[in-house]
Amino acid sequence: MVNICSRCRSAIPLGSAFCLECGQMREMLHCTSCGEILQTNAKFCGKCGKKIE
Repeated sequence: MVNICSRCRSAIPLGSAFCLECGQMREMLHCTSCGEILQTNAKFCGKCGKKIE
């Protein structure tokens, strides 16, 4: 799964902190249960399975 830039909607490669198209810093959301970094538009945490609200 890839991350999507909030500014230009381009795909951001996994592990990259910035969009390669526009330079926007990647928004990092964390699971409130285990602290895992969540993928853009995730509905559940990939580590603990908690539903993302």
